[in-house]
Amino acid sequence: RIRMILDIGTIIVMVGVTCAGLTVLTFVVWLSHREERFLLTWSIATLILVGSMGAFGFYEQSPSLLIGWIAAASTAVGAVGGWMTAMHLKRRRLAIWGGAVRIAVAEIAIAAPAVSGLPGTMIAAFNIVVFLCLMDAASVFWSIRKETRVYMTSLAVLSTTIGATFLLCGLHLLLFEQPDFLGIPQTALETVNGIVTLFGLTGMGALMLTLVHERIANQHRADAMTDALTGLLNRRALLDIGNASGTHDSAAVIIFDLDHFKNVNDTHGHAVGDLVLRRFTVICRQALRATDLAARIGGEEFAVVLPGTGEAEAILVADRIRRRFQREEIETDSGTVQCTVSAGVHASPRGSEWQLHDLLLGADLALYEAKNGGRNQVCWTEPNRGRS
Repeated sequence: RIRMILDIGTIIVMVGVTCAGLTVLTFVVWLSHREERFLLTWSIATLILVGSMGAFGFYEQSPSLLIGWIAAASTAVGAVGGWMTAMHLKRRRLAIWGGAVRIAVAEIAIAAPAVSGLPGTMIAAFNIVVFLCLMDAASVFWSIRKETRVYMTSLAVLSTTIGATFLLCGLHLLLFEQPDFLGIPQTALETVNGIVTLFGLTGMGALMLTLVHERIANQHRADAMTDALTGLLNRRALLDIGNASGTHDSAAVIIFDLDHFKNVNDTHGHAVGDLVLRRFTVICRQALRATDLAARIGGEEFAVVLPGTGEAEAILVADRIRRRFQREEIETDSGTVQCTVSAGVHASPRGSEWQLHDLLLGADLALYEAKNGGRNQVCWTEPNRGRS
């Protein structure tokens, strides 16, 4: 009974059924999330493996050179499909030419011994080809592990593990079987290969589906934290991130408010107003560092958090943005639009722990002075109150 359960033919059927399940499941998930196109690539690859497992089932029952070649050649295509899935996941586009080259090389490597009438060597070459394809995919997964370290590392490990069993099977055929051996050796090594492939493919499919769900969840979180018009953080996100990063290092906050923005909307329309807001966003991003935080906290109000920055440097940043925005000429259907912006700056004392709420309050008071003092200027709070 135990021998029957571990029979090579039974394992081949189980792998085929697993691939069929993966094909259906990943295709259905892809239908709901079309932006995750790597799932379609993976479902096509597993569908090819379903056919190849059927061919291997026939080969195991009634060995013939033609059926063996069909099984090996189609499985190699499915293995290359695994590499293409990894590349699709990495680059978000299908590596057609790379896949075509790999398929061509794989088919030549398998066909050469088949044409020579050496089925044993053909299956050995097939095993080595699959090993190389899986190692190729593993290297791609490993190269993008920074995206989601656990998932990508696990995919790389599974690909490597499956590939190692194929390599061992290929070496066994080359070293211990005759080149004209026809069929699949009924050895413990082949059984291990089948079982590892079965569980490995199942694990890879589960990891890819979990990865998709995590990406979707991350995207929802990003959408909830992002202002739709400008792509900057929203007020809630700024407060959450800023409060979590309070430190003894100095920090400064700048609050900008576009001057007479209501007149822009009333005169030119809200579409032009939106264009002005997006243009100001571009200017801010160009003037800020990667570690700085920028958010749209109101209709025409923006806040910038500058970690590790003192008052004097923050004032220079604010005035640089103000001057650049003042020079900006925005062409619209109703004419050229030029706007100005007022700014308030507040910095924490060096070496003291700061709270974002307090910095925002101080910057808001400075902004109030800038607006009341004639607009288009930068003001800052005590101890060095002033304007530029």
